[in-house]
Amino acid sequence: IGNLNYWVISADVEKKYLQTVKSEIKKEIQILCEEAVPQDELELVRNYLLGQMLSQFSNSFDLMDRFRAVHHADLTLDFYQKKLDFLKNFNQTHILEIGEKYFKDKEIFEVSVG
Repeated sequence: IGNLNYWVISADVEKKYLQTVKSEIKKEIQILCEEAVPQDELELVRNYLLGQMLSQFSNSFDLMDRFRAVHHADLTLDFYQKKLDFLKNFNQTHILEIGEKYFKDKEIFEVSVG
């Protein structure tokens, strides 16, 4: 939010599989940076993300939480409209560009708990 960028991946993994899972995650990130996502997979993700976003506006308490979030992040309320527009329109090229910008040859900090 604001000028910060972060990405969270969470999984419930037995400790003995931790390194294997981390390696697989890194491999999948590399694929996102180099290969176009198949269109059917892109649509599945789009629908999931749209549903997740819209579920955050289901009642008056949710609306207050969304307002508070943009206020504390020093954003404007059009943040949500811009996010919705992006989710409706992102494509394979956008994914590759995001991968290039945020993951390609970048230092990634990992936190493992448990």
